[in-house]
Amino acid sequence: MVLRQSIAYVPQQNQFFHGTLAQNLLFSAPEATEERMIEAAEKAGLLPHIMTLPEGFETRIDEQVMHIFSSGFLQKLNLARAYIRKTNILIMDEPGNTLDQEGDETLRQTIEEFRGKKTVLIVTHRPSLINLADRVLALQGGAMRVFGPKDKVLEMITGGAT
Repeated sequence: MVLRQSIAYVPQQNQFFHGTLAQNLLFSAPEATEERMIEAAEKAGLLPHIMTLPEGFETRIDEQVMHIFSSGFLQKLNLARAYIRKTNILIMDEPGNTLDQEGDETLRQTIEEFRGKKTVLIVTHRPSLINLADRVLALQGGAMRVFGPKDKVLEMITGGAT
């Protein structure tokens, strides 16, 4: 249980439940203050979008209104839900999947802020995120192809071509 409490997770598929944006954010950290919720939304690049909604964090989401939110908005909500947790480990599965260039830049900045403060594991194909890595694990056919420092692994994978 202690290990699980040390991990925040951003799944590849966004999953939310019926309720408000605030309730969905607080699902992973029920003890979080409003200040932490706002900070997490800011880190995810979500706060400006939420503030344009008539009900802000109290906007309800369900199947009927889910379609009004872009996939990028929902991914940012997914990221904010992980950021609100005070953990030492952050695991992200294709976190930039549906983000536009601005969202990708915000994601990269946030990951840089975590450097030295959290262990961040990212499953991705995006070069912009791979370039943030200290070490890279490349898989092929579900098996480890190579693991090591980013520069050496990328050189092996590309054959020295960049």
